[in-house]
Amino acid sequence: MYKEKRKDRKRNELELAKLLGDAKSLEEEIDEYITQINEQEKEIKELESKIDINKLEQKDRQQVETTKEQIDFAKYKANKAKQEVNNIKINIKHANATIEEISKLQFEFNNLKEKFDDFGKNLFDRIIGIIGILTKLDESLALWELSYSKFKEGNDYINKNGRVYNKISDIKNSKIQNFVQNKVEKQMNTKTSRGLVFSSNSSLAQKIVKSNAIKKYIRDNKAKFKPGVELAQTSLDFNIFNPDLFNALHKADIIDIKIDSDSNFTAKIIDTYDFNKYSINPIVKMAGHYQSKDKIENYYTITEIKIPKSVWEKF
Repeated sequence: MYKEKRKDRKRNELELAKLLGDAKSLEEEIDEYITQINEQEKEIKELESKIDINKLEQKDRQQVETTKEQIDFAKYKANKAKQEVNNIKINIKHANATIEEISKLQFEFNNLKEKFDDFGKNLFDRIIGIIGILTKLDESLALWELSYSKFKEGNDYINKNGRVYNKISDIKNSKIQNFVQNKVEKQMNTKTSRGLVFSSNSSLAQKIVKSNAIKKYIRDNKAKFKPGVELAQTSLDFNIFNPDLFNALHKADIIDIKIDSDSNFTAKIIDTYDFNKYSINPIVKMAGHYQSKDKIENYYTITEIKIPKSVWEKF
């Protein structure tokens, strides 16, 4: 009996030590969260200083004010969460090492962590929305809404611009299917993914056609444009001078590049909608955090491009 009690006590001590480590990790997450809130608040203020808020529609002005109030509330909630974590740490240090108390502390800790993540995710979505309103990032906002809601919202955007593929195997062109499969596995670390396929008439395709990135590509290669020719795949870099495409796509692949019998330029722009949680950009970093916790959905995009000769020859 004595040996069994010693084993139980040792096991409980290890469980409490792990719980204490988890609590400290959450405390660090909260500190990082507060830092990111402050950075995003600063970014919103800088954006506000560059535009006339009074020119926004009433509902957009109201969202600006509501979001700023939510930021203040978030700071309050974050500091309160820090105090709750500190209380849990004290309880861990002074708890009698019993399975029942460990289970209770673990439940309290997990409940606090889940509430914190959900609140932070909702606030982050508001901040993305307000930045999108102030900077007119229509495509970026639409793609984020689909990711944030895991395709429960944004159906109007999909119906207007393209269609959803629930499986990579829904892509009937084997060359493109293999390309997407490899890209998804490499960049999203998964073998399965939903995808969005945008038509050449979609708002995203039209923005790509007007971008400096596609115009530069065509200027650099149009000497090769002959009916029936197919060009090698490469990449397009949508830079910060086109903020909507920069945030929606940034760097994307351009493949299946052809000049058809009528000399139309056709191609497909392929990208994965995912985030680097180690990015120095606070917004990308925060999105990467929620991505790692499976609170947003990653997916791939295929945008079909078609440019008549009468248009591309002027680039």
